[in-house]
Amino acid sequence: KEESIASHVKIGQSEIILTADQRELSKRLLKDALNTIDKAHGDGGLTEKAIFKALPGLVKENGERGFFDAIGRIIQVDTAAANQVEIRGTIIHELGHYLDRELRLKVGSQASYASQTTVQTLGRVLSREEQAMVNLMAEIRKSVPLQRIAAGAWKDQAYADYLLTSTETFARAYTQYVATLADDKQLLEILSGR
Repeated sequence: KEESIASHVKIGQSEIILTADQRELSKRLLKDALNTIDKAHGDGGLTEKAIFKALPGLVKENGERGFFDAIGRIIQVDTAAANQVEIRGTIIHELGHYLDRELRLKVGSQASYASQTTVQTLGRVLSREEQAMVNLMAEIRKSVPLQRIAAGAWKDQAYADYLLTSTETFARAYTQYVATLADDKQLLEILSGR
């Protein structure tokens, strides 16, 4: 797997330049995340097309430290966070969004992401793969954490609505799945608090 880590990134009018140390740390963090995925299931070549951008200090308003750009297949992650296990989890989570996007082609979904496949197909019968995705998402929605969020346990309703979107629930479930299969106790501990 060839990691593609930008040494400088332009965002709007700002340009972020990675030092050699930041670049090496980013490579190591990406390798750690990919190794965790390999322990769980291997990547089947999916991550060969993704572009990883390390952006120290990238923190969105809601405190999230990662972003997936579906059009450019770009995964952007803040690698300046103090907790490297959390960074590994963020990389896996954003790869979950990437996988969701790529799976739509394998599933044959007409949605932007495979997780958005629904039974509402305007009279078209779902393929076996589409039905499997619908069933998977139904099972994910039954999870206790999602049921708590849906029941109003989250104080910020706008953020709760975001957490309940199909793409976000898929990426979060994917991170949990990888951490569980890889027996990544450090990542599982972090995820248990969310």
